Amino acid sequence: MPTPPSLVGNKGVPDVGTEDDLAERVWKNIKKGKKRRDIFAKNWHKWYSLYAGNHWDKARPEWMSEPVINLTFSTIETILPILTDNRPQISVVPFEPDDIDIARVLSEIVKSTWEYNDMDIKLPKIVKNTLIFGNGFLKVDWDQGARNGLGDIRMTPIDPECVVVDPHGVDEDTIQ
Repeated sequence: MPTPPSLVGNKGVPDVGTEDDLAERVWKNIKKGKKRRDIFAKNWHKWYSLYAGNHWDKARPEWMSEPVINLTFSTIETILPILTDNRPQISVVPFEPDDIDIARVLSEIVKSTWEYNDMDIKLPKIVKNTLIFGNGFLKVDWDQGARNGLGDIRMTPIDPECVVVDPHGVDEDTIQ
């Protein structure tokens, strides 16, 4: 199979212009992504306020009490341990009988990666964000410095406010 043109020197690599042009395009795309995220995030402040027990309008007189029975908080805090108490069972299924040993090894790798990344500790934070905001994010990348330079998969929970949505990766019909 021939080598793709983008991997052979500068052949096939599009001209990106100057560094300033490239930086300008990157910032423009980040702004578009943040604007796209706002479609999802428009109610996040309200939902967190309900979770935190801030149910009353701030325009109320100072002398009025603000009684709250925070069912949102108690429901989320009740559901969260039920959802995250047991480790999810991730199955690696062989396609052919010859793949059984490979599937076993891959299953052990998945378990080891889960433990190496302390996902039993990180998963509740991700699920809590999902229950409050409707979105939970986990960044999965390669950490070259892990395991004494051998490298390994790194999983990091991400605050939904720090996520930038690809403006071209969202179907307009699915946004409510």
